[in-house]
Amino acid sequence: MLPGIGSVRPWADPHVVSIGRLDMRVPTVAHPTIGASRSNDPSPWRRSLNGKWAFRRFDDPDDVPA
Repeated sequence: MLPGIGSVRPWADPHVVSIGRLDMRVPTVAHPTIGASRSNDPSPWRRSLNGKWAFRRFDDPDDVPA
């Protein structure tokens, strides 16, 4: 079951759009040196999210295991 906050069920409130999410910002990429930023080499601190993902879908929030 998804955790509620007291008697509040955040997934049932249309005004709640995020909980514990970082503020949105412009996507920038850091590089160790100015020369590395001017080259086409990828940053060592950037992680690609391409690949296989495993999502699980539940019909009811109360069906989610703890």
